[in-house]
Amino acid sequence: MRVLRSIVVTFVACALLLTVGVCGGCATTPRSPEGFWADYEPASLLESVDASEQMFVEWAGLLQGADRAVCERAIQEFVEIMVADPVGYHLWTEWANLHLYGLWSPVRNEEAFGMLLQRVWNDPRVPSENKQHIPRLEGILTHNGVGDRAEELAMYDAEGAEAKLSDLRGRRVVLVMVDTTCPSCVDTMQKIEQTEVIMEAARRGEVALVAVAINQTPEGIATLTREKSPLGWHIYCASSGQLERSYYDSEASPMLFLLSHDGTVEVAMTRNAESLAEAVGKGSEKR
Repeated sequence: MRVLRSIVVTFVACALLLTVGVCGGCATTPRSPEGFWADYEPASLLESVDASEQMFVEWAGLLQGADRAVCERAIQEFVEIMVADPVGYHLWTEWANLHLYGLWSPVRNEEAFGMLLQRVWNDPRVPSENKQHIPRLEGILTHNGVGDRAEELAMYDAEGAEAKLSDLRGRRVVLVMVDTTCPSCVDTMQKIEQTEVIMEAARRGEVALVAVAINQTPEGIATLTREKSPLGWHIYCASSGQLERSYYDSEASPMLFLLSHDGTVEVAMTRNAESLAEAVGKGSEKR
């Protein structure tokens, strides 16, 4: 990983926390996200990354419940810190990438995340190379949000036969976008296989397990198909352009979705297999 990742990663981390509610009990506290960083000191990051992480989690939870005006001011305060403090920028970006971006959901349909992106995009102090992929991220905001009907996706199996997501209507779908050369993608598929609530729902025929390989051909998914099909997976490939437009962020893999019986998005663009399993379990309890 490069020493200084794009500042966007930090704001991605904020969005991840906003969308998965990891604040614990802090959402009920009367504190405001505005002024939260008034006592911030760069040295605190050096003293305890864990403590700084918890502060960030609390701030994100407060931001989630704030009205728009307070949210805007709190975001501006945070941007000012990250732009003005090289130590904080470096350490927090490293920490956010390692501890948040890889663990929590990059669901980007929260209004606050769009506000963060716009704030960074419009700040002339942020070098252009550190915000060049903001337009792409903003584009992702418009696709496959929770409650939307999942966009149709043309896929191909190892034999070259075409399939579509709509063919799976009637079952919930655990949809995984994977890079077959990415160890974390393989690990995520294995985590799903080790999650009893998901696999039991798949065995009952309530859930279809679908993995779509990124930048692959039918021939390229043959081995994965042989390995995973006996475990209940349906393995496909799809054109990278279509995936990156609607289902896949090239800055983060794997991407997980949960679709309902009618193709509505229940869980959107997460990397958190645990949150996906929780949603599957809740859906099974209702049946």
